[in-house]
Amino acid sequence: MKPDNYFWNELKTQKERELFCKNSGSTYKYISKHILRKKGSTRTPRKEILVGMVNASNGRISLDDAIDHFLINPVKFFAKKQKENKRAA
Repeated sequence: MKPDNYFWNELKTQKERELFCKNSGSTYKYISKHILRKKGSTRTPRKEILVGMVNASNGRISLDDAIDHFLINPVKFFAKKQKENKRAA
């Protein structure tokens, strides 16, 4: 398991970080304020941003890494989302 925010810390310049944020479909302000905290205390990004972050990393982080970082209990989270979707349908 990789330490929290390892990928972000590998981005050395402000310009690299801003480009990553843009390519992930988010903003530098959003990611630095809400996402860069220790595991479990972060805001869970929308699916589009989560996938965008994985894609913007050019293979350096996987979707599994991202889910593990943002969701304390991914199975419970996705089960809850499925239940909400069924109710809405």
